[in-house]
Amino acid sequence: MSLPNRIAAYTDCFEFFDHAVTHGARASFRTYAEANIYSLRLNQARALRVIENQRLYPLDSPSWGKTDYDHLIVRKPRVDDDGLWWVYVEPAGANIVSIESLKPEEAE
Repeated sequence: MSLPNRIAAYTDCFEFFDHAVTHGARASFRTYAEANIYSLRLNQARALRVIENQRLYPLDSPSWGKTDYDHLIVRKPRVDDDGLWWVYVEPAGANIVSIESLKPEEAE
């Protein structure tokens, strides 16, 4: 199955991204196939928005080739105990517990 190349076909995806933009969100589906298609559609929607922004904005604009959703990660579908399949969209870095440098700190 190929995905539509018209950005208007993805209004549901952009609404979901808008909901997830700050803290993340998830959507449930009855089957893996439905969840997987939705995750593919989310990524296609974002890619089409990048192309649209390259067309709409000049090259020196901060919005050229970017979207408000670039910092979001679309996770692979996961099943829960009730058999529902979930697609998670989370801000990048949301699950980081700590960050440590690999370079030893220099003594002052």
